[in-house]
Amino acid sequence: MRSCHNSRLFAFIRMRPVMARGQLMIAVLVNFIAAGWRQPAAPLPRARSSPGLTAMMIVPAAVSVAALLLVPAGRAYAQTPSPVVIPGVFDPDLADVKAGKDAEIRQAVEKFGHDCYPPTVTTYGSGGEFAGPLAGARADSIRAALGGGLNVVANTNKSAAIGSLGNGVQVSYGPFSPGDDKDPPVLEVHSDPPKGTKVTAGQQIKVTIKASERYADGHKSWPSGIQVIQLTADDGLVNSQDYGKPPDPCSVRTVTWPYTVPANPPPVLHLLAETENGAGLQATKSADFPTADWYGTLKGRAQGNMYNDAAMVTFSFDVANDNVITGKGHAKVTSAPQDFAGCTITLKVTPDEFDVDIGGRLDGGEFKLAIKYLKPGQVHRTQVCPKNPRSSGSADFPINPFLGVGVISVATGPNIGVTGGGFYHPRVRAEDGATNTLSTKDVAGEELTASIEIHAAKRAAKD
Repeated sequence: MRSCHNSRLFAFIRMRPVMARGQLMIAVLVNFIAAGWRQPAAPLPRARSSPGLTAMMIVPAAVSVAALLLVPAGRAYAQTPSPVVIPGVFDPDLADVKAGKDAEIRQAVEKFGHDCYPPTVTTYGSGGEFAGPLAGARADSIRAALGGGLNVVANTNKSAAIGSLGNGVQVSYGPFSPGDDKDPPVLEVHSDPPKGTKVTAGQQIKVTIKASERYADGHKSWPSGIQVIQLTADDGLVNSQDYGKPPDPCSVRTVTWPYTVPANPPPVLHLLAETENGAGLQATKSADFPTADWYGTLKGRAQGNMYNDAAMVTFSFDVANDNVITGKGHAKVTSAPQDFAGCTITLKVTPDEFDVDIGGRLDGGEFKLAIKYLKPGQVHRTQVCPKNPRSSGSADFPINPFLGVGVISVATGPNIGVTGGGFYHPRVRAEDGATNTLSTKDVAGEELTASIEIHAAKRAAKD
């Protein structure tokens, strides 16, 4: 598996002799910086594991490295810079930041040259009973003076004012604690061709995934490192990379994996990039690739009588020269328990995922779509009636596969709502990013709401 870094490599080397049992330890810190998809999370399966992965350290040829850091077993983490104290940030017993001191704090943070770990600015009181409140007020002043991007904490210990610390601040990077990672990894995903591009069977999509826990890349809490990256498609796992445990907290992980569009692709092909850090926190981004000139999503929600159902159809279609629309869609239907007539009713439709045909016409700058399912569904109905146990029971029977969304749409006719067209006959402007909604209620109080969004597919550069 190759690791692809798309921008220059920077190395920061800090050597500090440390005497421990007669051994000289030289710490070499190396940071990698490598050069969008939509945020959409279930735990990542460990599809493939690579135990014993060895990290490779790369430094410019002009630098002579005397030794590598001797790391105790179980600790593969780089050392962090020593704290820096900035005295005289505040006047005695006051909370306002003195002129010019905000710039000194920024310089103290920047001069380390270490972009992995989140800096922490600690404020103190002047000792005595009011040390805690004063330290808190000073922390607020630091936040106001420096803005976001720094972790500012107040040391409320009454005896914390020692020498220059009393009216100063300390900039530090620790101490390290695995539980301090509170944020998911920072995830960037790019593809060739870009998301939203029309694809065909056999075409290859190259996906580049970059995951980082570095402060400079936007990760704000203490880094635990990138544990795993993986890419999945509608037809399953594309690829996965595990970086061992514990992962290096400062390494930027970049992979580029190809995916080949299958022989019979879905109307809209979905790719999902996922990453997980050493603390188990995840980040995901997804992208859609249509197989026709237009694509979109139709969502419906129905409640009333025995129905409490939702349906979603992802679809794509082409428009012929005579304005006739032809396409395909894939539907997913879910149902929740519904209270009706003193009973709780639960419906389970089979299948709950199925294909549909997309028809209709382009008329006056508006798409008038027609959704057609191919065969009825079979529903298992369970009814629990606490006040009338004899009415409880279950039954199986054929039904509209869209459950309440389809039943109520048919019952209220093909033209519902001021926008026209029911769930089976949605209308939307023939424009990229166009949307439309409808809402209706029949005389029995059954409600149906729906929304549609469409996009024009991008064309690959070779077209």
